[in-house]
Amino acid sequence: MDWRNIIRNLLGVIITIFRMILIGLFYIAKFMLIFFILLFFGVLISQNKKRW
Repeated sequence: MDWRNIIRNLLGVIITIFRMILIGLFYIAKFMLIFFILLFFGVLISQNKKRW
């Protein structure tokens, strides 16, 4: 095998793993954001119920 092919394959693997990690982090961040928004609205609603 050529060194160029080996390096190209390594770069492809690294880019694929990096892309998978980025997509995973993006989905985790999106779910965390939705969770925090729901939690925030839940706290606001409970605070409003206490006032009434």
